[in-house]
Amino acid sequence: MFSKRIPNKVYPVSQDISEIDVDTDVEQYNYDDTLVYRGNLDPDHSTDTVKVYWLYDENSIRVGLAEHEDDKHTTLWFRETPFGTLLQEDWEAENKTIWSLMTEAAYEDCIKYGWTSIDALSKRTNILLITPKKVVEGFEFARQCTRCIDSKQKDCLKTRPLCDFDITSAIFLDDDGVLYKPPPDSSVYATLRRRAGLVVSVVDSTALFSSVGAGI
Repeated sequence: MFSKRIPNKVYPVSQDISEIDVDTDVEQYNYDDTLVYRGNLDPDHSTDTVKVYWLYDENSIRVGLAEHEDDKHTTLWFRETPFGTLLQEDWEAENKTIWSLMTEAAYEDCIKYGWTSIDALSKRTNILLITPKKVVEGFEFARQCTRCIDSKQKDCLKTRPLCDFDITSAIFLDDDGVLYKPPPDSSVYATLRRRAGLVVSVVDSTALFSSVGAGI
């Protein structure tokens, strides 16, 4: 989960009770009209100005956290989708996977050559396949020499981006290949632009993945 009060802070997501809250008495609080139990101050995630507390339901399942700063606070909740939790938005899980977008021939190529992970598939396509991890970590783009082109000479420093990527033609998915749909006002595009300076244009993703061997 991206913090709302600590720049560049990303919180881990786990429903297990935090070690700092094991075998301790916790009190009930009302956050966003929801009654929850608030754990102890988390020293590992708190700062000099922001105090962080994990929140639990009546079964001691962790459901989110609260960031307190002076007399104000922000609540972050675990949501039904990984992108929704990360960005605190209402994302929808689609009833299809990345594999269902492929032709039969492209899918068979993936099985034949062992391109069965999202990382492996990403290396075979110019389409942006974005997992929650990539939203957090950003992207590394291949670069191409403006003088040597394909045959890069030793110690040549003349480089440029190999190609531009279109953010809004991106496919959002988890590590299992399940696809997700962002809300219309999602912050994910601005987040990606900040991390990679990507170009914005719209492409129909339903027509993609006709041939993996050709670079989809």
